[in-house]
Amino acid sequence: MFDWEDYLKIAHNFLAVSPGLPESEAYYRCGISRAYYSMFHKSKRFILAKKSTFDRNKDEGSHEAVIRILTELKNPAGSLLARLKYDRVGSDYYDDRQIDEKTFRKALFIATDISKLVSI
Repeated sequence: MFDWEDYLKIAHNFLAVSPGLPESEAYYRCGISRAYYSMFHKSKRFILAKKSTFDRNKDEGSHEAVIRILTELKNPAGSLLARLKYDRVGSDYYDDRQIDEKTFRKALFIATDISKLVSI
């Protein structure tokens, strides 16, 4: 079974190699995306371990469902994942949004917190 934490490790590697490079923002954007997907999938596994089912509401995407279910379980990872998703969408879709090293480090910090909260 794939270890989704490997995506988070890759994100940390991006941080290690990117400072000072002309394309450092691209590394930051990719790293935020990898950090988000790492925690999205780890959170989904956590939910399945707790509930054994993954129920989505009608017209609800899987990402929104994971955030909702974590919140229903009173796990603070729900609100943290929502924040990380916001950063991921900004990184992946909005070229007018500046993504700097500080933003990337904050995303990695949030992902690390989520990881602790959804450990099985």
